[in-house]
Amino acid sequence: MHYRLNEAANAHDYTIFAAVLNEEEVVVKQIGNELDYLPFKIALTDGQKKKLQKAFAAKLAVTLCVKPEQIGRGDELLLTGTQINKMKKAASERRGADLKMSKTQIEKTAQRGGSIFSSLFSLARQLIKPAIKALASAGLSFGAEKN
Repeated sequence: MHYRLNEAANAHDYTIFAAVLNEEEVVVKQIGNELDYLPFKIALTDGQKKKLQKAFAAKLAVTLCVKPEQIGRGDELLLTGTQINKMKKAASERRGADLKMSKTQIEKTAQRGGSIFSSLFSLARQLIKPAIKALASAGLSFGAEKN
């Protein structure tokens, strides 16, 4: 398939969707200005979840070392088509692979929701309470006023 919108007056206003048939799989891919993320399952370990949560909180990219038995099940992440192909190839060859996730990619995954990031919010609550107590014991007070 080949689409050209270069000569169109409002080419940037168009989004093209292409269906790619590959044996038993159907992949829908958006062709456009934005990078396309697709849901893919990876069974993350507790350590990988914490690493991902810390990267999300610090707004940083992260690299996760993924074992072949983790691929295709478990937690849903948003990956690029290239990353998905890399993970599938690694699983089929029964070897691990490094998964590099960008800051934006982690944010998109968090926006989509899921158990990985809901536990991040409970972690934040656990950290905030002791911090407020420490500040209060240092003589600082917190409160809200109604206008």
